[in-house]
Amino acid sequence: NNLNQMKNNLQITELPNSVNNKENESIVLKANHSNSGGFQMKFQPCVLQPKETREISFLFSPTAEIKYSQIIPFIINGLQKTQVELIGEGVI
Repeated sequence: NNLNQMKNNLQITELPNSVNNKENESIVLKANHSNSGGFQMKFQPCVLQPKETREISFLFSPTAEIKYSQIIPFIINGLQKTQVELIGEGVI
C-alpha cells in the first residue's frame, strides 16, 4: 500500500549549521525545540567560549507531500531570544 511505500522511501536530509560566539565573553546557548513537525535537531545546551564555533544539525524527515515550516527559538544567557526558521517540502 502507499503508506508502507512512503515509509520505505522516506528520505532524511541533514542540514548542518553552526553557531559562533563573536563576543569577548562566554555565552550560554539553549534551544527550545521538540523534535516534531518533520524537523529534528541534534543540539545540547552549551557554553560557548569567546570566538568558539559549535555545530548544530537539523534533520528533515517529511512524512507527506506538503510544505513544512518550523521556528526554533534559541535562548542566549537565559535572556535574549533569537529564532531560526526551517522550511522544507516533502516530495515522493
